[in-house]
Amino acid sequence: GMAGVVVEKLPGFQDEVPRVCYLAVDPGLHGQGFGSMLVRQCEDWAKARGHRAIWLFVYRHKERMCQWYSKMGYQTVTHLTDTVPVPGQGEMEGTVQMLGREVTLKRKPL
Repeated sequence: GMAGVVVEKLPGFQDEVPRVCYLAVDPGLHGQGFGSMLVRQCEDWAKARGHRAIWLFVYRHKERMCQWYSKMGYQTVTHLTDTVPVPGQGEMEGTVQMLGREVTLKRKPL
């Protein structure tokens, strides 16, 4: 699997903040905890650099992904309709949920 974090300006924020920009796990490995491990490593990276929270975007129609992030403690911050660059697929237009999670809080067990 792979994951990436960027620190950038996001709508509604005065300062630059960390955002999970890429998360991919081989479909044959789904359900084995690799995605959770990668997200937690992104959170640890942000926390180690003094950030108090981390954000990400997920398409609203991807209900399983929304539920998965919710189980990991992410909460919806806002909804946006936008064109988003998708690695390997060009740009996709759709309604995304902006999710956020405090990284200074104790985590839920995996």
